[in-house]
Amino acid sequence: MASQAIASTAKYNLLVGIAHYYIGNHVDALSFLKSAQKLKAELPTDLGIHLEYFLISVKHSLGLCTDADYMKKIDVMEDADGVGLYIKIEKAKTGYYTNLSDSSADKFDKLLKEIQAILSHPKADNGLKYLAESELVLIRGSKNNWEYITNITAINAAETVTGPDKAIRLDAFARFTESYDSWVLEVHRVKDETLKEKNYFHYLHTVLNEVKVIYEMTVFIKAVSIENSFPGMPELKIIDQQSLFGDLLEKLAMALQFYRQIGHIENEVVALSLQFELEHYLGDFAKANETISEAENLSDTYELTEKKRRLNHLKNKGTTHE
Repeated sequence: MASQAIASTAKYNLLVGIAHYYIGNHVDALSFLKSAQKLKAELPTDLGIHLEYFLISVKHSLGLCTDADYMKKIDVMEDADGVGLYIKIEKAKTGYYTNLSDSSADKFDKLLKEIQAILSHPKADNGLKYLAESELVLIRGSKNNWEYITNITAINAAETVTGPDKAIRLDAFARFTESYDSWVLEVHRVKDETLKEKNYFHYLHTVLNEVKVIYEMTVFIKAVSIENSFPGMPELKIIDQQSLFGDLLEKLAMALQFYRQIGHIENEVVALSLQFELEHYLGDFAKANETISEAENLSDTYELTEKKRRLNHLKNKGTTHE
């Protein structure tokens, strides 16, 4: 236990507040961060910026400030060293998802350039690099999945007029297979690198994103396929879905064990939410209900407002497959 003298310093309260933030205990995080704010004059400029960043992040997560107020505060901190680089990564992601004018390829190329520019900053550390690479695993994989939907839908529409077109089908099949194989290699590279560095947190972050992409891909392939049969044509099919999802659930179990060991409540809820989707998709509704109940209990106990909204959405036909 810290001495009374240490416990009354701004730096101590800031560090403990950040620790509570990272394990998802946002109520206690807010208490310590508020204590640090009262003594903010003790902190050097860079730690003062960290304090403001975590304070507004906790308030936003707990529903104590509006999205507009949150973004206003975040915008002010974007040019700061350290925490500002993480903000730039988040803003680059937001820009990608909200960009409705550029093509899928163009906006992804723009995102890559923005992230590469951020990572070239002299103060960009390995933590930032691994975070960016893990997020790109999700973004790149989901981009491939949506391009599959777009291409197959376009082929079906065209073939209502032209009839089956073998060349176009083979080209679409080859492009999807190539992009998926390339994505798999990238996933393995990021996982191998983070394991080598014993960075288990970002390793498992990548695993969660890998599971999300494969689950989404399975749903899309089942939902949308070439409508007109053509003898001798290859088809995209999930050969052994039960085995595939068994592997995905094992990966989630590994992630959950780690998050429970380190006490990271927020990521535990994220993993449980994904586990719920997989179990629900497989039709194991009893397990799915147990899983989401556990996630809801954690969200209620630690007042994770945003997570509670997400769970309510999932329960009301908000899963990927519904």
